Amino acid sequence: MKDETYTCCLTLLLKIRYKQGGLSMLYIMIYVTPIVAVIFFINGVALAKKIKNGDENTASHTGWGAAMLGFIIYMLIWSNFLTQ
Repeated sequence: MKDETYTCCLTLLLKIRYKQGGLSMLYIMIYVTPIVAVIFFINGVALAKKIKNGDENTASHTGWGAAMLGFIIYMLIWSNFLTQ
């Protein structure tokens, strides 16, 4: 049962790869992910400065950092599927 599910998911991903959805995901990976990575780095530096200075309001930086890290990890996973 597990192998059939894995094969079905892999087949679906390979079909998406050759359709317009896979191509648009590739463009997002190429153009948007580096911008998000730079913003993620800047956000991390700002968060570190806030923690060092003892500011209590770090929730917004932490939330945005978590969202951007999730996006970067998601794009790394998709890049693996789309470039095989």
